Amino acid sequence: MKQKDLIKNKVLTELLQAVGKQNAISMNELYRRVFGKEPKHDIHDTRKIRKIITELRKEGVPICSTTDKNRGGYFVPIGSERDEYCRIIRNRALKLLSIEAKIKKTQLSKIIREISLSLGG
Repeated sequence: MKQKDLIKNKVLTELLQAVGKQNAISMNELYRRVFGKEPKHDIHDTRKIRKIITELRKEGVPICSTTDKNRGGYFVPIGSERDEYCRIIRNRALKLLSIEAKIKKTQLSKIIREISLSLGG
């Protein structure tokens, strides 16, 4: 098994133990559990794990995140947490598309229609 696959399996194993928003695991703690050491730099050293989380999400693994001040981090959702997270990321995407529409001096609906057509929808 490739090194990347081993790391990916470790990340997934750790995340599967962080079930529910109340059990979210911080990026630094996830790094410690996967690599067995402290990250030297919060952003640069954890980039590999963030990329793996993105890959897992693209594969359909429901990995959510929270920026809660008391317990921010990544978690596997339970109950309505998945829908809540999807609502948050959709709102974030719409805010960015709204900015694009303002920059282009066009309507948001036109931008969304263009995206839909480019995706084959």
